[in-house]
Amino acid sequence: MNKPLEFRFVKSAEKFLAKNSARLTKDEVKKLVKKAVRFLYGNQENVDMKRLQGYSNEMYRILAKVIYGLFSLSLKEKLS
Repeated sequence: MNKPLEFRFVKSAEKFLAKNSARLTKDEVKKLVKKAVRFLYGNQENVDMKRLQGYSNEMYRILAKVIYGLFSLSLKEKLS
């Protein structure tokens, strides 16, 4: 996983972050998701994350300060 991650925020997330920029910034969210991805690939990271049940794709809940956020991963390339 040496390639940089590409982030795409849905419109509702963009609006939420714009309204709550004092509590949580887009850069903080990106750093937290990067930590979560490193955790999923086996690195030791301190992140409060849980896989959610009932979704067809892999959806995760992550705690950022006092706000829970949801994210999913989309791999464009297969890992070797």
